[in-house]
Amino acid sequence: MRNRNLWTFVTLFVLLTMLVAACGGTPEPAGETPAAEEATAAPEATAGTEEYTTEGKVMYNVGFLKGHPVIRLMTLGFILGAQDLGYEYKLLLSDGADISKFIQDLEQADAEGATAVVSFVHDPALGPAVAALGESGIPFCSAHFPQPEGEYPGLTAWASTETAPYAEAAARAMGEELRRRGIESGSIGITEGSFNTVENTVAEVFAETIRTEFPEFTPLEAQEEGFDPPPAIAKAAAIIQANPDIVGALST
Repeated sequence: MRNRNLWTFVTLFVLLTMLVAACGGTPEPAGETPAAEEATAAPEATAGTEEYTTEGKVMYNVGFLKGHPVIRLMTLGFILGAQDLGYEYKLLLSDGADISKFIQDLEQADAEGATAVVSFVHDPALGPAVAALGESGIPFCSAHFPQPEGEYPGLTAWASTETAPYAEAAARAMGEELRRRGIESGSIGITEGSFNTVENTVAEVFAETIRTEFPEFTPLEAQEEGFDPPPAIAKAAAIIQANPDIVGALST
């Protein structure tokens, strides 16, 4: 599963600083030492050098919308990655999309002395909590959303999907299927869970690919559907009613 490989890579990258610190140290050049001296020198040579162990170390996964299909896959990947690396793990995931609760959970991970935190940063309001983790020396990796260099102090690393390729693939699959069905024109609806860097890019690339490669179809302006099912259903129904020529739809 690609998710498993991705998260194993992410967790390895997040913990690089700790591994270097724990396993670091430059050995002294070897020389010819009599056996008696070698026996007494050995304890001094190894003093203070301990092999890194994951025993008792806990990685935290912090986030919200824990029932969302994407978040559930990310959570599964985190769990598998932590287990592969031999770490204990703790999940701090809330049901809704409350930023204040998200911040509280990041602060809890900090207060409890997490070994590392895997989460995602999609809102500047999370910045101070991420910076606080950095000040505590806790590695923090953001997933899902690409992050500009230096945008969030305290951020150790980030991992994201390549949004353009899969948006292009979705557009081509839809355009080819519509042509296969003999549909010669019509509009295509586009909705996003929220307006953010990942979903915005997917919507824009999808629409541009449709316009360029399948000009007989018209991509509609992207609409925000939200993460609460009843309002999202109402939004989809409104788009269909307002565009009777609709022949397809993409939800990012």
